[in-house]
Amino acid sequence: MIINLSELKNVPVVTENETSLGHVADIEIDVENYLITNLVVKRGLLGKNLLINRSQIISITAQKVIVEDSAALELEEETSERQYESPSASY
Repeated sequence: MIINLSELKNVPVVTENETSLGHVADIEIDVENYLITNLVVKRGLLGKNLLINRSQIISITAQKVIVEDSAALELEEETSERQYESPSASY
């Protein structure tokens, strides 16, 4: 099964125990190895983003993403060295 980012965005992310962590906001890609490294999960309007490592993902469907219970590394959006901006196409 293939899912593109537009289909994955806003999909609920839950743990194995069905604890809601938020919704998929973005992904991180290792461009040297062509691998998705992390999912960025948005927690509400004012909540912190969570960074979910690829090794902690159990399953991905168009309905939800299931991750290990220990999956969430908190990532403060304000103090992050990474900036999650929408890529702009250059032609």
